[in-house]
Amino acid sequence: MEFVSNETIRMKNAADKKQMSLQYRAPNVPAGEMTIEDTGAGTRTEIFTREMLARAVGLPSGEMMSVEDLHKFAKQAVLDVSLGMAEHPAVYPFIYEEIKNADFPRTIKVMELIGMRAAFGVTNDGESVPMADFKFGKLDTVDFKTFAAGYSISRGWVNFNEFWKLPQASKALGIAHNAVLDHLHLSPIITHSYTGDAVTNKVTTGSTDLENVWLTLRQGLKDALKRTNAGGYRIRPTIALCNSATAMDVEAAIKGLLQKGTQLGQLAQIQSVLSYDGWTGEVGGIKYEFKAPADNEVYLIVPKRSFKALVKEDLTHLEQRGNILTLSELDVVETFTRCAVAGVADAVHKVKLA
Repeated sequence: MEFVSNETIRMKNAADKKQMSLQYRAPNVPAGEMTIEDTGAGTRTEIFTREMLARAVGLPSGEMMSVEDLHKFAKQAVLDVSLGMAEHPAVYPFIYEEIKNADFPRTIKVMELIGMRAAFGVTNDGESVPMADFKFGKLDTVDFKTFAAGYSISRGWVNFNEFWKLPQASKALGIAHNAVLDHLHLSPIITHSYTGDAVTNKVTTGSTDLENVWLTLRQGLKDALKRTNAGGYRIRPTIALCNSATAMDVEAAIKGLLQKGTQLGQLAQIQSVLSYDGWTGEVGGIKYEFKAPADNEVYLIVPKRSFKALVKEDLTHLEQRGNILTLSELDVVETFTRCAVAGVADAVHKVKLA
């Protein structure tokens, strides 16, 4: 059984020196892509110096940075964003299969992603052959959305030599990017309305609170296995999603308990406990609060098959000369275009531990 959180992912990525690819675009400069290795060092490599930026934004009105300076500035911003992404890695990829395609249309049919179901039947002469069809509840299509956040290098930054704000702003965008990805993909699971046989309530027949957790999770797994999805398959969860406080009890229970001399077995069907605590932050003067699973609520999940993370444009760095009406010397934006397909009804079972 594996315990997964932002911190454990961060440490593993650093140990494995995981690579990430980030794109950048700037006026009059060909689009580029950088591959960055996460070493866990957390140190900033300086490609574009304060002196270069001061010289660039101090150009007479209407003049542009040189192509070389634009390239260096874009690469510097991408490096700084990558520090934030490495510091706060996303957890949703444990649940979702990611599909990247720059040619995705604006609207996607869910049927084309989740797949069809088919059945063979006895066919006599002259009778129709049973055809494959599709059933996925009320979710028929999903639309792509473009997300963006950014900052402006103001005249005040230039006048008061406050360029130290630049790496901080870029790093904050990297953190915010991964936070919103987790929210985009996990909120459909957390906010879904679970009713009837999709919910298991607390079992109270144990001799201790922790044994009640074990009994409740075990009953939840049994209840999930009694359900079938639209394709006719049994729901077999392998991931338990909860907040970090609840995860302490869940992890202990799944490993098995020794109660009054009796060893309760491991709940081996659960391969990963995924800890997610949401995120609260402020970007561009706007406050965001992405909610975590409530205390004592656990979502038992069948990953990948019914969960698709669609990427039309990955995180891309954009920039342009500023606007005199806002006293901006240089405007910087990070943007991406994505959507998520979450077949929650077919792949999630909710368990209440209280």
